[in-house]
Amino acid sequence: MKILNRKLLQDEYNSILSESGLKKLGTGFKGLDLEKTLVVQSTSGSQGHPLLIPRLIDDVTDIALRVLKHYKSHFDEYPTKIGMIGGISHVEAATSLNVGRINIRHFDQDSFEDLLNWQPEVITCYPSVLRELIFLYGSNLKFVKAVKVGGEKLFPSDCERIFRISPGALVIEQYGSTELPALAIRSFSQASFKYEGIQIQKAFTLQKERFTFLEIPDSGWKPIIAKDNFSNLAFKLREYYDIGDEGYWKSGDLYDVRRATEPEFMYWETIERFLKMGFINAQISLSNSQITVHGDIQCNSELDIEGKIFSVKRGQVVRLTNSKKVPLVIK
Repeated sequence: MKILNRKLLQDEYNSILSESGLKKLGTGFKGLDLEKTLVVQSTSGSQGHPLLIPRLIDDVTDIALRVLKHYKSHFDEYPTKIGMIGGISHVEAATSLNVGRINIRHFDQDSFEDLLNWQPEVITCYPSVLRELIFLYGSNLKFVKAVKVGGEKLFPSDCERIFRISPGALVIEQYGSTELPALAIRSFSQASFKYEGIQIQKAFTLQKERFTFLEIPDSGWKPIIAKDNFSNLAFKLREYYDIGDEGYWKSGDLYDVRRATEPEFMYWETIERFLKMGFINAQISLSNSQITVHGDIQCNSELDIEGKIFSVKRGQVVRLTNSKKVPLVIK
């Protein structure tokens, strides 16, 4: 059985496009007279050169509805406004989506005040962006009924921050990749929120109606490999795809995800330690043994991590150029 990964996907990228009658042209695509019905999303670049992935509108709408189903189940109604902040796929989605009567807008990370003035019931962003938003505007976000996050590690302290400013809020976490979006989704309110250490004790719901998983392990950290069965794909991955992530499974349920080839998960507890102290974001640089913390909280200037001394300095964390994600660990 052939299993695609990011390297093979890069090698076969143009042939996959040609099978759908598409051809990459500059920053867009040409073919099949689909220019007006295509959404162009980009991979983050965390595993190499970013790839542009074309999606049809009904494909993106299906993904959105899978997420919104959690909101509808909890509040017994759909939101009227959704605000998308940053995110490599949010701009295209916000300008192209048409989900019933829901108004969807995209906001840059430097336009938080515009978001506050608009007051959407749902905010969707990376956890690192959410921390900045809560730090800056805190109690002014009480209008938020739900927060949808993904793309970065969600820590228990992030959920605690959300529930402090909006006790009735719903947290929706979406897991997937640009190639295989919304593979798994989970949601929880303050009443159902539980955690042990750095792990949230709520299983994801695997989206088996759309995706076929090569294996659903019983327990432990195991690779996540799946195939997208959606009937109307512009970019057709006919094979199973190995995202490069491992899932933490308990009794056949998915509880956590980590990038298998990156050392980031080894420092989750250290990052959460600083977040619980009140820092906005934290980032570890392995090359110069330094921890950058964003915020004006008193702390020690050095930290011992398994016998290695790291200096702790205040400053802005580094975001990836393409996706604007915050890598927790920089090599």
